[in-house]
Amino acid sequence: MRFLKTGLAAGFFAALLALSGCKEAPEPAAPAQGAVETVVPAALQSNVPGAYTTSGTAAARERVAIASRVTAYLRALPAREGARVSKGDSVARLDVTDVRAGIEAAEASLAAARAAERDAAVDMRKFRSLHEDGVVSDNEWRKVRLNHEAAASRLRAAEAQLDAARVQLEYADVRAPFDGTVVMLVKREGDLVTPGAPIVMMESAGAPVFETYVPESFAPGVREGMAVRIELKGRAPLAGAVERVVHSADQLTRTCLVKIAFSGDAADVMPGTFGTAVFELAGTAEVRVAASALTKRAGLEGVFVVRDGEAKFRWLRLGERRGDFVTVLAGLEGGEVVVDSPRATLNEGSPVRIADRQN
Repeated sequence: MRFLKTGLAAGFFAALLALSGCKEAPEPAAPAQGAVETVVPAALQSNVPGAYTTSGTAAARERVAIASRVTAYLRALPAREGARVSKGDSVARLDVTDVRAGIEAAEASLAAARAAERDAAVDMRKFRSLHEDGVVSDNEWRKVRLNHEAAASRLRAAEAQLDAARVQLEYADVRAPFDGTVVMLVKREGDLVTPGAPIVMMESAGAPVFETYVPESFAPGVREGMAVRIELKGRAPLAGAVERVVHSADQLTRTCLVKIAFSGDAADVMPGTFGTAVFELAGTAEVRVAASALTKRAGLEGVFVVRDGEAKFRWLRLGERRGDFVTVLAGLEGGEVVVDSPRATLNEGSPVRIADRQN
């Protein structure tokens, strides 16, 4: 068996203790009793660059469901799936028969309200003069005034009703809110549409963004402007930068949405294209241990650390294996002396001694 040492340097111990087979060397005071072991370079603690890769999808910057604000039958759909439309273009036309009937009814109500208000105004002028001459009592004068105020209120209500009816006529022609593409027709001509029910799905024009989700533990390290490499199937990698991080984790997946803007020309990237986003990370401290030092005790994988001349078993959580070394995720901090190729008889608390490598 040999010892391995974790640390920032990967060299041999500067000094080896010769405890047997070297008659010229004086024996150290109070040596530990036990198996003779050798110290060799085995473990490192280094600053290594990293990257985090996650899958995602290209998406339009804006995607909206265009709906009606009135209840009516759908008369026409001027734009079909895939059609390019400009802001203000008609994307759906509703049947306006009921709307026009409502406008006519509102106009009739307004005419009646105006006539009633004029009649009440005439009565008010007459009774004002009679009241001033003392012919009409205060109570009668008050009733005439209240009747005129009520007529005026009904007139204002009729005017508002007509305005609302005319607005309904404007809503019958549903228009695009921005330049973009019609991607789906939810309703068909002849369908009855209701307020809030989608008629057409639209996506904005221009380069899309790349949307991906990262674990909530990783999200705090993602910053706006952070460089990201986007890899889409069938084309060269594209550069991107984090545009927005939604710091609100999904309750089921415990992930956060990240939107990445393409830095170069990505106008030909179609929304819905699948790909991966590679986040370049700063160097992180990594502890590695030689694979030969690993052993199992009671079903747990770990190493024997030498402390005060005794072997202490340390359980490890391991990561990626690279060549003869294994990344240690938990269990070692770096700088510990560990036993290389431990014997099956080596147990917790077994005494050990360090011998020259050449013996």
